[in-house]
Amino acid sequence: MHLVQLRLRPEPLHADVQRLSEALRRSVGIALFACGVRAACFISKLHDPAWAVARFDEEAYLALAQRVASQGWTSIHEPLHLSPLWTATLVALRACMGTAPWVPLVFNQLCGIATLMLAHHVAVQRTDPKSAAIASAVGAFIGPVCFYELTPMPDALVSLSVTASLASHLWLSERVTWRRSAITCGLVAIATLARASAIVLIPFVAATVLRHECDRSTKLRALSVGLLAFALVTAPLALRGVIATGEPQWIASAGAIDLFIGNGAGATGTWRPPPGFRGEETGDLFAFAEDEAQRALGRAATDSEVQIWWVEHTLDDIAESPISWLRVLLTKARFALAATELGDNRDYQSERAFNQALSGPWAFPISFLLALAMAGLALQAGVGQQGSSSRLPLVASAIVLPAATLLGVYVLGRYRIAFVGPWVIAAAHGLSAARAAVASRRFQFAAFLGAITTILAVASFLSAVPRPSAAVLRHARRVDLERAAIEHAPR
Repeated sequence: MHLVQLRLRPEPLHADVQRLSEALRRSVGIALFACGVRAACFISKLHDPAWAVARFDEEAYLALAQRVASQGWTSIHEPLHLSPLWTATLVALRACMGTAPWVPLVFNQLCGIATLMLAHHVAVQRTDPKSAAIASAVGAFIGPVCFYELTPMPDALVSLSVTASLASHLWLSERVTWRRSAITCGLVAIATLARASAIVLIPFVAATVLRHECDRSTKLRALSVGLLAFALVTAPLALRGVIATGEPQWIASAGAIDLFIGNGAGATGTWRPPPGFRGEETGDLFAFAEDEAQRALGRAATDSEVQIWWVEHTLDDIAESPISWLRVLLTKARFALAATELGDNRDYQSERAFNQALSGPWAFPISFLLALAMAGLALQAGVGQQGSSSRLPLVASAIVLPAATLLGVYVLGRYRIAFVGPWVIAAAHGLSAARAAVASRRFQFAAFLGAITTILAVASFLSAVPRPSAAVLRHARRVDLERAAIEHAPR
C-alpha cells in the first residue's frame, strides 16, 4: 500500500511541472513573436529619412528632457503639462544610453513586449492557456501599436503601467490585505504619472476593497494604506509643484485645455486648435491657455485657477448647447471604435503606405482586438461566467479608463494603445467562454458570442473615418521628407 502511494504521489507534481512548462513555452513564443514583428518595423524605419525627426509633442518631450538633464528639475519654474513619468524616463535613458534617437524607440518596443507578456500571464491564470495565447498573438499583430511604439511618446509606457495596475487589481480582488492594496494603489499612481486619466481607477480599487468578504477592520486598514501609498508615489511631483509654482501639482496639468478641445464649442471629436490659437508648437498651446484664462479673469492666475477657468468654460459651453455636445460624444464613440487611426504628431495611414512591415495583412486594426474584448466582457458580465471577482477590475481598466481618456477628452489613435493589455485579457475571457461552450456542445451560447463579436467587429470597420486618398498620402510623405532635409541640413 505504501509503495502504491509513493508511486502515485509524484503525479500531481509532474502535472504541475508540465502545465508550467507549457505556459512557459507559450510565453516565450509570444515574446519571440512580438519581437519579430517589432524588429521588422524597426528595421523598416531605419531606411526612412524622416524617421528621426521629432514632431510637435515629441519635440516638446525631448526638449524638456534635455533641459532637465542639463539643468535639473529645479530649472523648471512652471507647471508640468507633459507626462512626468515619461519625462523622467527620457532623462534616465539619456543618462544611461546617450542621446541617439533610437534609444527611446527601443525602450518603447521593450515596454510593448513586456505588456504582452504580462497580459498573457494574467490571462493564463484566469482563463485557459490556448485562449490566452490566441488573444496575446492578436495583440502582438496590432499594426498601430507597433507604429506608435516607434515614436518618442509615452503611450507604450502608459500601456505597461495600466496593465501592471490591472494585474495587481485582479490580485487584490482575490484577497484583500493592506500589502496588496498598497501595491495596487502604488501602481495606479505610477500609471497616473504616465497619463493623468488613470486616476479614475482609484475609486474602483476602493470599491473592490469595500465589496470584499472580509472584516471591516481589514477593509479600513487596506483602504487607508492604499490611499497613503498613492499619495507617497505622487508626492515628489506635488513637492516639485510647491517649489516651482507655490502650489502642489498631483498630475500633469494639461487636462483642462484638452477637456475644452474635446468638449467645448467647436469640438470635432478629435484634436483641433482651440479658437484663437495661432501657435505651432506644443508649448504655445499651454501659454495660450494661460493667457486666455488670465485675460478673462482680468488678473494674473495660478495654474489651478487657470485649470478651473477652462473647466468652467467647457461646462458653460456644454450647458449652452447640450445637443451639440451629445452629437460630439457620439462622434467620439464612433472614432474610438473605428478601424482607421486618427493621427496627431504622425499619421499612421500615410506612413503605413511607405512601411512594408506595417502594410502586410498581419497588421490588424486595433478595433479587431477591441471587438474581442467587448465580447469577452459582455459574456463575463451577462452570461454568468466564473470569476466574478475579476469583473470590476476588468471593467475599470478595459471600459471606464478608455472612456475617460477618449470620450472624456478627445480621440487620437495613439491614445488607444494604452489599453491593449486590458483588452487582451478581456479577449482571452471571451475566447475561453467560446471554447468552453463548443466543448460542452452549448452551441447556442457559442453562437451568441460569435454574433456579439461579429457585430462589434463589423461596426468598428464601418465606423472608420475615410482613408486619405493617394494624393494626400504622397503630399504628406513629401512634407515629411522636406522637414527631414531641413532638420539634417548643415548649419
